[in-house]
Amino acid sequence: MALDWSDLDLGSGKITWGPPFELDTERPLSEQEDFLDEDILQIEFPNKVVVDLGWYGGDFAVYVIQAGDWGSPVKEYRFRDPELIYSRLQNAIHVALTCSA
Repeated sequence: MALDWSDLDLGSGKITWGPPFELDTERPLSEQEDFLDEDILQIEFPNKVVVDLGWYGGDFAVYVIQAGDWGSPVKEYRFRDPELIYSRLQNAIHVALTCSA
């Protein structure tokens, strides 16, 4: 499963980190954890909000971070199913676009 970030509706967001990312959906995630990283995708918005996708402690996580406050995310989505990546990212993007500066 190759993830093509161009399929995302970013609104006013801009991808600032997002190298090609591919998962083999036929293999268990436990066999691919060596290739998974905290830094998978980062999207920045003009209102000083960041949407971050990474692999944290055995789960995917999408964080919505406002004004650099990584200790208190505006929203957090944690999940293991890679099929949920796009929908969780779109939800996070919607939250990011509605945050005030």
